[in-house]
Amino acid sequence: MRDAQALMAQGSLDAGLLMLEYVVQRGHAPGMVALGRLYDPVGFQPGRPFQRPNPRRAGELYGRALAAGDPDAAALRDGLLAWLRADIAAGGATAEDSRRTLEALETPSAPPR
Repeated sequence: MRDAQALMAQGSLDAGLLMLEYVVQRGHAPGMVALGRLYDPVGFQPGRPFQRPNPRRAGELYGRALAAGDPDAAALRDGLLAWLRADIAAGGATAEDSRRTLEALETPSAPPR
């Protein structure tokens, strides 16, 4: 996790992202939060490492981190859900996507088989 953050801070975004994805695949909850923040439209920075936010991916990562017990995930997920609701209320070009994303994130997933 520290190596991923160090690489990204040095500008090696692709290498840092690969390392971050690796820790997420291994179930590291703080890594899920860190990756979610990169996708989150709240505070999004274009080109670091993505050109556009992905609220659905951010929400999925926050949900996984929350289930894994990360205390930071709840507030970030709540902030994302508030952002989606505000985007829907604004009625702009992304409102329909935000509505679908909000519905997907608020619908409980089926238990694994």
